[in-house]
Amino acid sequence: MPSDPKAPSAWQIEKSVAAWHSLIEQLAEDGVLGDDEAQIADLLNAKGMVPPTTLLRRAIDACYLFEVRANEADLLRAQLVARRDRYLRRSAATRQTVLSLMEMLNLRDVSGNYRRALLSTSRVGVVITDPDKVPDRFCEITRTPRKTLIAEAWKDGEVIDGAERANPRTVLVLREV
Repeated sequence: MPSDPKAPSAWQIEKSVAAWHSLIEQLAEDGVLGDDEAQIADLLNAKGMVPPTTLLRRAIDACYLFEVRANEADLLRAQLVARRDRYLRRSAATRQTVLSLMEMLNLRDVSGNYRRALLSTSRVGVVITDPDKVPDRFCEITRTPRKTLIAEAWKDGEVIDGAERANPRTVLVLREV
């Protein structure tokens, strides 16, 4: 059950209003909220004296709505990437057809309305037949510490150079009402 604190002190009101204004300034640096964010803009438009708990509830709701918009943007991005990939597949298939037709017709230079197609000889390329046999100096190697394995090793009492335990910190968890 959510907690309803007693009436805030003057200090709490001052700090709450300062935090609210700081949030509004940070969001203003991002630019104007889009038309699809009118609901969020209304939440953030606190006029006059607003109790700190109301500001807090509005901030919680705005946080949720920003996350919803981020998820919607991810979906749009996925749709746009799928669209781009579809166009690239179509382009590759069409390029292959153009190449086949030009070779079949024994043409080396043909112009369309937007582009000119030319047949030329490519440079010598590289084909990797066995990546494990390629010397390290020709490879890109990335090292990424695996925090889960480090934490498990600490449980067994192992000392890991270059890693330290982090103190627990307060984190915000937002759950559905």
